Amino acid sequence: MPAANLSLFQMRILNIVFLLSLCGLLNVKAQEETVVISSRAGRSTGVDVMPFRSLQLESRIEYDHGECEQVLLPGMMLRYGITKLAEIWVEYTGFYGNESDVFAYQVNPLMVGTKVRIANPHGWIPETSLQTAMSIPLVQGEEHVCLAPSILLLFDNKLLSWLNIGYNVGMEWNGTSIHPITNVSFCFDVNLSERVGFFCENYNAFQATDSSPMSLTDCQLGAGVNFFPHPNVQIDVYGSCNVIKTDFHILAGVGLSWLIH
Repeated sequence: MPAANLSLFQMRILNIVFLLSLCGLLNVKAQEETVVISSRAGRSTGVDVMPFRSLQLESRIEYDHGECEQVLLPGMMLRYGITKLAEIWVEYTGFYGNESDVFAYQVNPLMVGTKVRIANPHGWIPETSLQTAMSIPLVQGEEHVCLAPSILLLFDNKLLSWLNIGYNVGMEWNGTSIHPITNVSFCFDVNLSERVGFFCENYNAFQATDSSPMSLTDCQLGAGVNFFPHPNVQIDVYGSCNVIKTDFHILAGVGLSWLIH
């Protein structure tokens, strides 16, 4: 995609964000009784489903230092509750990637998905949701030139009044291989107060190839804090590192979730 087109595309995205933010300011007084439910940027995904007819904007900025440097800017997700038990969402991410010591703006595939609550907590039975998504390439290139689905089971157990454990199990296709990636993640959420929380998480990816059986290809350890300056606003600051790769690989980011309506 030419640089001029990318700049125009970025301006359109920023205009949309501005309009949505303005809508949020106009509706914030009517939303005082509602608490924001964030999917939270990171490797693990929560079970919470958006309330019926609620619209939420989530955005994040990340710096990823690994095999090549990347700056995610912006990463945005829109979520909307279509029933009391289900939501739909769409996610766009663009990033500046370092290739041959030159940073160039690139566009990740568009993600469109849904999340459905399938079980409420009862004793030791966890709260359970099912998330499905489809990755849609926006730019024709050498990689990720076809649709790529994913499916994820989300679980959450409330261990104490201030402590939750969440865990995900699922599979996704990356658009470049017929072999799916199997994901397993765990996350501990600690409520330090009504407005401050802490979380730590572990993400693991397994994949087979044409010449080798399934093996561990990625293992991330991460942690972060979340703040609630307003019942409709959540801010996350987080970081993670890869513990199986020999080269230095670290990710740091900040996320904002805003319940608009």
